[in-house]
Amino acid sequence: MAMIKCPECGHEISDSAVTCPNCGFPLNLKKEIPVTVRRLKKSTASLCKFVVYVDGMMAGELKNGQEMTINVSQGNHELSVESISVLGLAQTSSTGPLIIPDNANKVTVEIFAAFTGIKFGDMFVE
Repeated sequence: MAMIKCPECGHEISDSAVTCPNCGFPLNLKKEIPVTVRRLKKSTASLCKFVVYVDGMMAGELKNGQEMTINVSQGNHELSVESISVLGLAQTSSTGPLIIPDNANKVTVEIFAAFTGIKFGDMFVE
């Protein structure tokens, strides 16, 4: 157990405290973890771009074989991916859980296009 300072009153408190025992300030000690979303290079839908959303917020776009890294807080989230054709039309979308464990330092999620739509591949937690 480490000691930290309360951001509100400066009192020394345990890093596992939910609130400061001195002033009652709520402590959100969940840290943000880098999450790499990697689009595997496949010939299926290779010209389509993928638009990636985390908890309904657009995180970015991926072309075939690209990856991006975003910071996401620990806990349970929703990862959504939408395929956009070269004509700018939404074609398919897929949604899945994105679970960031408390002990994670980095997470990598692989996504790819298949004939049946967007698929989530492996998820690696370091």
